[in-house]
Amino acid sequence: MTTRRGFSLVELLVVISILLVLASAVAWGIAGTRGLDRAAAGARLVQAQLLGARDRASQTRAPRGVRLLRDPQAPRQVTGLAFLQPAPWLRYGGTGSPFQLERDDQEPADGQADRPEVRQLRGLSAGFDWLALQQAGQLEVPFRIRVPAQTGAWQTVVSLHSVPGQPAQTVARVFADLGAGDSGTSPLAVVAVPAASGRATCELDLGGAGATEQPAEALPAGLVIDLSQSLIPENWLASPGRLDLWAQPTGSLTAGPGVAPQLIALVLRDRRDADLSRDPADPQCAGPALGLLIAPQTGRVQTFSLDLTDVIQNDTQAPGPDGRADDLFRHARSSAGGAS
Repeated sequence: MTTRRGFSLVELLVVISILLVLASAVAWGIAGTRGLDRAAAGARLVQAQLLGARDRASQTRAPRGVRLLRDPQAPRQVTGLAFLQPAPWLRYGGTGSPFQLERDDQEPADGQADRPEVRQLRGLSAGFDWLALQQAGQLEVPFRIRVPAQTGAWQTVVSLHSVPGQPAQTVARVFADLGAGDSGTSPLAVVAVPAASGRATCELDLGGAGATEQPAEALPAGLVIDLSQSLIPENWLASPGRLDLWAQPTGSLTAGPGVAPQLIALVLRDRRDADLSRDPADPQCAGPALGLLIAPQTGRVQTFSLDLTDVIQNDTQAPGPDGRADDLFRHARSSAGGAS
């Protein structure tokens, strides 16, 4: 009679060890897939919001925006989005809010303009309330104005200040020349367009500061847009600055008035990695990261893979890994074809 030999303890331990290794590999693969699926879901949400704003702008022939909502406890992380409804343009000029257009008179201040360009507006009464709007948080420099109202070209106001000893006066300086003065005035007269002129009217666009947020949508749980790792406009780095993208009727996307168009690349990743400030190339990252490319000129929005290559030390450019990606956005720039 043949005695059946059982498994030895060593053999059982070997089999159990192999099973544990296989289970760990499968679990790691599933977790990675779930993490990537979550990042892709977040990217689709951002895409849908931006494309929806672009469609609304095209249909209404007016800008429509999307605000990226910061986490109050972690200002460099975005956890949700909201559509923006712009505020109606405010009109100024006439008896209620008179102003005049002026040329510079500083070199020296002698009653004669330094140059013929018309570069500032001077409010002449309390009705010209731009400083009050700024103090109330309803207006942020830079912002847009159109002079004259309805027919003029949009210009960007780059500074706003009061006049010492003249509390009713406010001076707004614009980036570009507002055009010639009224006919019959000297090209070196400080007042180029007096308040009584029909040209002394303007419209004010409150921009993101005056916009109304629609109900917000949250990113998938545990997922954030990591601004510290993203390629974003400089004005977005200011805390608690607004993170607004405005779709124009032409199809382009801008980060606000006076902000030069530039490539935007957002990094969506596991919140735990963002909390620990881990570089996406760090092998200890809890989950995979995904990039979202926004081309402002065309309004194109698409996902891209982050380049996690780490063969150069970023600080010295010497060969060798340093735990940080060498060029995280190389694929994004390639996808954009070098466009900004």
